Amino acid sequence: MSPEDEIYAWFAAHGHELETREHEATATVAEATALKGALPEGHSKSLLVKEKDGTLTLMVARGEIRADLKGIAAALGAKRFSFAPGEEMEKVLGVTPGSLTPLALINDREHRIGRVVIDAPLLQGERIWCHPLRNTASVGIAPAALAAFIAAHHGLPRRLDLAHPERDT
Repeated sequence: MSPEDEIYAWFAAHGHELETREHEATATVAEATALKGALPEGHSKSLLVKEKDGTLTLMVARGEIRADLKGIAAALGAKRFSFAPGEEMEKVLGVTPGSLTPLALINDREHRIGRVVIDAPLLQGERIWCHPLRNTASVGIAPAALAAFIAAHHGLPRRLDLAHPERDT
């Protein structure tokens, strides 16, 4: 069974419905802008950042925001973040840049991701849209179902307003 099939099987086994929409490849949020009209609200983007000590953090943010990395680092007690190299993303999560998704936690068998942070306002919507390990489709997931998936494959995610992390400190 492929990792993508494992994802669909996990959600089905836990009674969660997914909505999948195939589309042209999108490597960036900017490229996905044209798709926003075809998909309901709740678009997400994922960021993989690294601390100087090597700790990896996976962030799941609203697609339209600019994440305040300096403020997020302060809120999490980290000195600073830099973006993890694409090669590390592929090695740890099994996805290429442009396809990063919280669903890639299914591939983190060695538990290299130190923490997962999800944008608190993103959890207020009906669905969160993310890639299913490839950037040629989007999957709509109920926020509680995504949180359950993250908890099952990593542990409880930290909830933080990623555009305004100072609001949560």
